[in-house]
Amino acid sequence: MEIQHPGIVLRRSEGRGSDLILKILTKDSGKIAVVARGARNSKKRFSGGLDVFDNGVFSIIEARSAGGLAVLSQIERGEIWLNLREQLLCFTLSSLALETADIFAREGDSHGSDLFKPLYLCLKNLNQVESDSKRYVCLIFFLVQLLRISGYDLLSEVSDENSIEARWFREMLERKVAFVPESKELIRDGLILLVETVQGIDGWELRTGEEVLSRLQKFTASSQQ
Repeated sequence: MEIQHPGIVLRRSEGRGSDLILKILTKDSGKIAVVARGARNSKKRFSGGLDVFDNGVFSIIEARSAGGLAVLSQIERGEIWLNLREQLLCFTLSSLALETADIFAREGDSHGSDLFKPLYLCLKNLNQVESDSKRYVCLIFFLVQLLRISGYDLLSEVSDENSIEARWFREMLERKVAFVPESKELIRDGLILLVETVQGIDGWELRTGEEVLSRLQKFTASSQQ
């Protein structure tokens, strides 16, 4: 049976021959692993290639047997987020968003679909906003939502629940919107706390975490010169 799934490509790897293996976060069914047959050589079905950040409606044929992979037959492409690929900071931050979504959305668990809208809006906004402060805050707001949706009590990780970081996180969740605080140091401290919290869960280590934090330190230092 072929089903249409609105989704976002989280991860891509090479399969046999010219096949590609994709992890797709879908709007209705959570994370799905699919194989795109002959995708690396395809000039019709997958013209333009398949890669992370690709979004749209994916036509997926269900796996024939337990443990098998579903098959991607075609994609109706959605928005093209050029800045996520062409601007280094946007690419780095959005890559961390994809990586954390891939970790928290487990295959076979439809609750992973709860992450679809926050991730979609995070990537869309990262592609659109022009200031670095807003870009970092887009990622921070996504991570705060991800932890809340996934059942982790972020505020319990904050030593003082009335600290400025905790109050900022809580206010964004209550208002359901990201906003830039006055202090770059708060952006720095908030993102460091979030990355450390994610990495502290089951010993996960974020491949993109070190690069994000390195850029974050430079971002904060630039305001002190």
